[in-house]
Amino acid sequence: MAKVNIEQPRDSNQPIPQMFLWMPSPGLADLSPGLPLGLQYLAQLDTLMAVQEPSVMQTITGLSSAQRFHILNQQGQLVFYAVENESDTCHRWCCGANRAFVIHVFDQMNQEIIRISREFKCCVGCCWCASGSCCAHEAFIESPPGVHIGTVRQTRSFWRGHLSLTDAGGNEHLRVIGPCCICQGVFCCCCENKFTIYAAENNGDGDLGAIYKEYAGFVNQAFTGAEKYTIKFPASLPIQMKAVALGALFLVNFMYFAGNAEQKGGSSLLSLLG
Repeated sequence: MAKVNIEQPRDSNQPIPQMFLWMPSPGLADLSPGLPLGLQYLAQLDTLMAVQEPSVMQTITGLSSAQRFHILNQQGQLVFYAVENESDTCHRWCCGANRAFVIHVFDQMNQEIIRISREFKCCVGCCWCASGSCCAHEAFIESPPGVHIGTVRQTRSFWRGHLSLTDAGGNEHLRVIGPCCICQGVFCCCCENKFTIYAAENNGDGDLGAIYKEYAGFVNQAFTGAEKYTIKFPASLPIQMKAVALGALFLVNFMYFAGNAEQKGGSSLLSLLG
């Protein structure tokens, strides 16, 4: 297994100083024609873990910083590395979790394999109003960048959050339904935030998987803003829909758990010193 230095997006000037142990490359027999090589890693996986890097800037100021995630398999090997576009600092600080974002997902060859983007909408947040496109959280997934493969969109609900996962043609494959109550904060170590994944036409066959927001530890929850997630889906799910499901994980992160320290139930070093 090779250890490879990760290069960052072209618009970032912050170095990534570490080296990571990558997941072994898939064999030729496991490759699917017509898909980027880096995306082929998803073919053999049914579980991914997304672990956010702690941010020194957010720890000190409490303000949102550009997010960076290690995407790992169950063995703790790096599958992808995800970096949020750092270009719009003002938007990030003023709008917090409601900001527009572009997340670049890289493979071990330093190639951008998946791009996840969301436009800014000033009136999103109410699940009752999500039937209108102007009021719904929505993320677009491209793989490779420039090729649209699917969309994750919030749909109308009366209480719990609902997401619809569609392919490039607009055909719904999966639905995600959130918990009745979101647990967030320093002392929510015993709560489970489970966003259940169902087939688009669920006929009582049960769930297909879930996105879990896990407790990231006292220090991370209180100061650094670093989050931790696990997503489970069927191994037989089409590779491109696995990439769309990964996009749903990031949208869930921004909808419920990202933002400034005060929005997340945490604090900052400056606020403590003040």
